Amino acid sequence: MQTNQNTSTNLLLQNKKELFHIQLRKEKREEIFKSKRIIQKQNETPEHIQLNPEQLDQYITELMKECIDIYRNRLPDDFEKMLNNLKRLRKLQNLDQRGEAFALCLFKNDFIEYILVLLNEQFDHASQLQVEGATILANFFGIMDKNQRLYFSSYLPMLNVLSDVITKNFGRLLISKNASLVDSCLYALGNAFYDQQILVQKFKQHFGLKHLLQVSMHLNTVVWVLDTLTGNREFLNKEELELSLQILDKQLQSNDVENFIHSLSALRNISQYQIDAIPMIISLNSFPKIIEIVSQKQDLIHLHSTSLEIIFALSTMNDYDQVKKLDNKYNLMDIYVTYLSSYEKEYRLKSMISLTNLCNLNESFAIQLSKMPYVIEKIISITIQTEQQQILNGINLIYSMLQYEKIEMNQTFINNKILSLISRILEYLNNDILIYTLKSLWILLQSIEYYTASLQIPGDDKIKSQVYMMNQLNVHNIQDKLLTLYQNVNNQEVRDWIDECVNILEKTQNDIENY
Repeated sequence: MQTNQNTSTNLLLQNKKELFHIQLRKEKREEIFKSKRIIQKQNETPEHIQLNPEQLDQYITELMKECIDIYRNRLPDDFEKMLNNLKRLRKLQNLDQRGEAFALCLFKNDFIEYILVLLNEQFDHASQLQVEGATILANFFGIMDKNQRLYFSSYLPMLNVLSDVITKNFGRLLISKNASLVDSCLYALGNAFYDQQILVQKFKQHFGLKHLLQVSMHLNTVVWVLDTLTGNREFLNKEELELSLQILDKQLQSNDVENFIHSLSALRNISQYQIDAIPMIISLNSFPKIIEIVSQKQDLIHLHSTSLEIIFALSTMNDYDQVKKLDNKYNLMDIYVTYLSSYEKEYRLKSMISLTNLCNLNESFAIQLSKMPYVIEKIISITIQTEQQQILNGINLIYSMLQYEKIEMNQTFINNKILSLISRILEYLNNDILIYTLKSLWILLQSIEYYTASLQIPGDDKIKSQVYMMNQLNVHNIQDKLLTLYQNVNNQEVRDWIDECVNILEKTQNDIENY
């Protein structure tokens, strides 16, 4: 399925100075920028546009068989004919929009094996043939889609069986002096890596990723391959990580928009699964540019959303001093708080997770967050929604703040109607949500004697606090809901926390009655 490029993207990419025009082919499973690539020589029009599918199949088969015959007979005078046939095949491949007819011909004529053998040749002018052969395979890998009938039955098994030959041939040709050949090999590897993890492992076994990362004259394409690898969560060792980040840092300072997109995407991928890379990421020369993109809030070709995901990932660092420095320099917590109010549900969820990470890291972040104007009110208001993941993220954030048992913070939550939220959540039967809700309620009840209450009743501050809290709890039917919930759940941890809360309520009621 061809990915449509919007007008702004086309305008930004029209100045790309490459021999090949590269089109984004298909989107990655969950991500926007991860895509396969189709290589098409500029200013070339495919032949035989009027052929019907049956005629196209026959014509492709004839060209393939002729190429194989010429190769077997090794007739020097037929070099140009073989080259022209390969060019025709590549053009016809681009004509075949869905790729199924061409792919079927590749399989039934053993043409993939022929190209792989051709890639291993070293005779004069072999590289010219290899450019076309590598391009055909790169496009073939790029076109294959999970929705196609050949994907599981033929394509993936073929990649598995030929993984050694594919990686050895393409890896060896990465040091070719033919720039077009190197580019096509990189595209072929990137598209194949996307589908078959075994190819990545074979490449690492035969060459190591450093071999690919050192193709310095083709950094634009290397960055795209790196985006593919990291999108599949390929772990990078220390040397690979350092070299990758150097490349990405350099490309993030270039004016090429497509390079910037894929560099940013690769950086985002790394930050999400390789936490040890984050301290290195924040030290990159290009890191302030990422902060700048986030502050602009304009999602030009998704740059903003990708940058924001990197910023969210910073909260996973388990180093208080580093996180505090980031917060002081870039107002990290303010960025997270801003996206609590986002219209995008994904941003709200991730901002809650990020704030939870900070609060769990150190109580100073929890205190800092509680003192921000209207923040607790906002957290409660978005947690009270009906979507379970949002409720879970919200109550986790609330607990991460309450866990330090600061009476001032507890008072702020009480003043912002936390009991109304708890009352509603006690009607849910999700164990994870209930456990963090009950733990939060238990912490609030632990301070039941210390809340500030302006009540016109006799007694000291302790009894006033107890009466005030019991009134609030009764207004929201907390005790009745706890007892009802106890009868309706089977989870022992939930029941244990209900017991803890009810015990405090009963003790408090006795204290009031005995006063």
